[in-house]
Amino acid sequence: MGSFIKKYLDVTLSYICPVILGLIFILTVTQKFFGINLIDLVIG
Repeated sequence: MGSFIKKYLDVTLSYICPVILGLIFILTVTQKFFGINLIDLVIG
């Protein structure tokens, strides 16, 4: 069971967290500096 938790944390910290943080960074930069709200463009 410990190896499953270790694998889960390894995958989460290696791949999922950087992707989420990157998306938040891109959304923040485009909204603050360019005035483009990408969420409104996607949702409608």
